[in-house]
Amino acid sequence: MNSLQAFVNTCHERLIHGEKANKPREYLLKIRSLTERTLIEHKIGYCPWGVDLDPNVRYFGEDLDDKEKRDWQYNIWGRIIVPIYDEFGTVISLATKKPAVGKHPWWNLPFVKGNALFLIDKARNEMYAKNKVYVVEGYVDALKLYQEGLKNVVAIMGTALTLRKVGLIARYCNNVCFGFDVDENRSGQKASDTSIILLNKYSFCENISVIDTIPVGEDPDSYVTKYGIKSYISHEKVLSAKNIFFICQRARKK
Repeated sequence: MNSLQAFVNTCHERLIHGEKANKPREYLLKIRSLTERTLIEHKIGYCPWGVDLDPNVRYFGEDLDDKEKRDWQYNIWGRIIVPIYDEFGTVISLATKKPAVGKHPWWNLPFVKGNALFLIDKARNEMYAKNKVYVVEGYVDALKLYQEGLKNVVAIMGTALTLRKVGLIARYCNNVCFGFDVDENRSGQKASDTSIILLNKYSFCENISVIDTIPVGEDPDSYVTKYGIKSYISHEKVLSAKNIFFICQRARKK
């Protein structure tokens, strides 16, 4: 077992059984509406303040000065820990977040996000069986959809779809549905358009579809919490060749 996996296991035990983990447990179970089964299945954990971090986790093989070491501790201590696995189930990074409502962004242990898809280790068998994948933006989006029965879901972790990510998808299926956030500034639609153009360029997909007619301001997590997974899936729209051509033309004009 590598040191990162050992750290994940320890943090998971602290979240499930630790006395100092009441706040993060309440945040995940009551505010984010995740279940205990989800926390256990995905090895979600918590790292209290002041824990002595394994150098292999803390520094990740880098030579850091004192300020950088303090920054790393700040981004791990007192935070929820979500492990990120490669397609074969090896921990490759951690996503961490303060257990509080509001704008507390996720922080990642440095790794190449463009090479990975969150939940690919859990989703790949269902992707192959269904010949389809649902692609969302964030960690909790993917966890919530998976929890509600949509097992062929992955997240791009807030970054762009890359050629490497396309390669991971193509290994298991050739039908893709994008369910990005519906924002007022249309950033979700722009990300969806960019992803569609990339998929179309390599033309391995039988069908490309989108879920973009849910109310503005909603993301998959919030929508499914309010209305359920069946309602969410009912918004899926398969794009015709004409739709895709229009998206590509619109992108060229910008």
